[in-house]
Amino acid sequence: MSDTNITILWQSITLVHEPLRVVDRARLLEQPDACVQVGTAPDGLPLVLRVRRSASIVEPVLRAVHAAELNDLSSEARKLLLDLNKRMQLERRSLGIAARGPASTAPHYLSMQSVPSLFGETLLCRLLGAASPLLLPEDRAALAGGVDDLAARTSCGVLKSALERVELTQQLDLRQHLAIPLDDGPVQVVRRRDQRSVDVSEGRPLLLEDLRHVPSAMFHTYRREEGLIHHAQFQGRLGDDHEYRAAIRDAHGVGWSLSRMDLLAAIAEVARALTSLHQEGLVHGDLKPANILLTAQGALPHDSLDVPVGTISAAGTKGWNAPEQVIAREVSPATDVFALAQLVVQVLEAAVFGDERSYVVPIGRGERLRERLLPEPDVYLDPTLIPFDDSAIAAWRGFLRRCLALDASKRVQTSAAFADELCSIAARHPVPGRRAVSGMAGRLTRHAEGEGLGDRLRRLAGKEGAGPVWEMQDSYSHLHRMPWRVVFGLAA
Repeated sequence: MSDTNITILWQSITLVHEPLRVVDRARLLEQPDACVQVGTAPDGLPLVLRVRRSASIVEPVLRAVHAAELNDLSSEARKLLLDLNKRMQLERRSLGIAARGPASTAPHYLSMQSVPSLFGETLLCRLLGAASPLLLPEDRAALAGGVDDLAARTSCGVLKSALERVELTQQLDLRQHLAIPLDDGPVQVVRRRDQRSVDVSEGRPLLLEDLRHVPSAMFHTYRREEGLIHHAQFQGRLGDDHEYRAAIRDAHGVGWSLSRMDLLAAIAEVARALTSLHQEGLVHGDLKPANILLTAQGALPHDSLDVPVGTISAAGTKGWNAPEQVIAREVSPATDVFALAQLVVQVLEAAVFGDERSYVVPIGRGERLRERLLPEPDVYLDPTLIPFDDSAIAAWRGFLRRCLALDASKRVQTSAAFADELCSIAARHPVPGRRAVSGMAGRLTRHAEGEGLGDRLRRLAGKEGAGPVWEMQDSYSHLHRMPWRVVFGLAA
């Protein structure tokens, strides 16, 4: 596959007549609705969060009493309703505002939406897909149906008590939220306990992804003129901020892409980053595209389970789990090598096949789960997808077969050795073609202007006045959908 016939997945660009106004975070204390900056998007544009907390109870009450407008009410009822609505608006200004916690220096705004809901999938998920290449279509259908809960994520009967199960549930809890300090400090990711208190020391800094450091990262834009789409001439290197912003100002849609070779280099970076963890005697245990971030410092693994080498892993993700995790055997650095090899399989769009062995494993509470493993996995490289010659196919196939072996002792034993061999094979047998990044979370708005943070916003936007930003939504609007009886009860 050449670089020119890649299928771009477009993100439409929103052109608003009124520029989006970005204000100082402290304004969240003064008004229910505001748009504040939380960081920088993977393309270098400002990343802003639109907070929506305002809601009027006037219209629901008018409908409840069959009144067309406020003037249809008596003066006394009208005054009561407007006073109550004002009280509601004042109350809603405090939604999401957390008091100072033990380790915080200023109030924080806690997002209503979880971090995955706001940001969507990681870049690597958008490039390679989130599901393991070992899963068959029926497996993925079952996961989509809700099977991938704690039971499906735990491996075998290694949970010996209810307390262990509770602790593991908390460890695997993905309901993480943004904690945005209103004094313009660094944004944190926290597990929200309630809306009134948060200990930021229990959170972690928000680590944002960045594609501009990837040498092959390109942007692709198009314009629609007289019903026809023109996009061939609107592309360039994503790291060229001036060219990118100039293209965005005239485009109707945008897409990003990376070369397969740079994706393999990113996997090698992840493998080398795991070396320090392995030297500490720990295994990541849950390596997958959702737990890898492409940052300005390179590709980094995160959300490690930190399983001690020589112990049994109580958790993981279906498909990405190494066989020893599935059948409750001791883990080693080769456990992470198994997942790293699957990432390479995704980049090569290969298919893992072979005879299948079925295991029935306990998952606690007297329940069992059927797991299927390949005792001697083989790898098929489709020449119609990537035009490899026979020597390249043999090299890549042999490498992946060893790294996916059922017996951990037969795999490449360390992540550093995996990275070295991966880079060596890629140098001898380059992988042509590119992969497109699927749609981003939020929307790209062409015009925004700053208030309070205006100087910084203009610097990031690369021009004076209005500039493009990525906008995410955090809405509390559903909280006002209450029956009118509750409204009158509140008034009473």
